[in-house]
Amino acid sequence: MLRWLFDLAWLALLAFIAGTAGLLPAEVGDPGKTLAREAYLVLTLGQVLFIPWLVTRGSLALVRRHPQYLNMPHKDYWLAEPRREATLAGLRQHLFGIGLMLVLLFAAVHYGMLQRHQPQWPQSSALHWGLGAGLLAAGFGAWMIALYRRFPAPPVEPPTEASRQPRRPRRPYRTE
Repeated sequence: MLRWLFDLAWLALLAFIAGTAGLLPAEVGDPGKTLAREAYLVLTLGQVLFIPWLVTRGSLALVRRHPQYLNMPHKDYWLAEPRREATLAGLRQHLFGIGLMLVLLFAAVHYGMLQRHQPQWPQSSALHWGLGAGLLAAGFGAWMIALYRRFPAPPVEPPTEASRQPRRPRRPYRTE
């Protein structure tokens, strides 16, 4: 479900940036720190194309081909053959969730740039931007909690007689 939502939002963001390019002035940015509109568009579209792809599809391709590069607690347990496909499906959902949050972040950054250069538009206050940043941080926090709940520590198997180590005898108590 998150995959098609991510794809839809990703394409909408690309169309939003390309469609609003004409609303940007020839020089984009703050005074003294400007870029030509074409350079801004190339940089922004490059980031919007590459970073969400790398986080979602690139990460999944890397994990499928080289699972040793996955940084995950108890990955030997979760990538073992009976659980491997279910683990990768769960990771896919989580990665598309974080990709969706990145798309929303890029959309907010571009919208902020448009607002800065369109003074006749209603301007967002610092409260709105702070609320957006807080929601994004809460989304990332919820994403991390969901990831740890989805992949908890493996169950501990009780030791068998063959696997038990003999106990060392205690040292005698010395009184001096």
